[in-house]
Amino acid sequence: MPVSGLKLIFSDSNVKSCFLSLQKTHKRTMALGEMYKWPKGKKGRIAEVLRGSYMSSEESEVESEESGEESDCGVKRQRLYVKTLPWESAELKKVKQELDKKYASSQSKHSQRRVIERVRDTGRLSKRPTPKDCPQWACVEDESDDSD
Repeated sequence: MPVSGLKLIFSDSNVKSCFLSLQKTHKRTMALGEMYKWPKGKKGRIAEVLRGSYMSSEESEVESEESGEESDCGVKRQRLYVKTLPWESAELKKVKQELDKKYASSQSKHSQRRVIERVRDTGRLSKRPTPKDCPQWACVEDESDDSD
């Protein structure tokens, strides 16, 4: 299959979104294995939520020509804008940040330069629903579900 054929596979935003979610899950799982100081119980609890349904959504954007922002090679920069999961607890958010930091630090300098920038706290909310089996520590209760 020619390389251009691979681009067609990822032109569908749902397929690309699924791929990015699987990639994040894999990277965080790898980092979890490297967290030697964390107790096994904590690792087990975290492993339960390292699935796609617990990963934030992202929107991809390429810098526009008028912004003038280009990489060293003259290529337009791509950014992923991370959407906030409204049901995600502060504890789960912190754990994910620690795993992402651990994974990034384990990469070579070359790999670190190739990473697409992720912009967080943009005010964009994910529409991903709260997982049905979400542990109490990982999810905050949705206040709109109150039937009072």
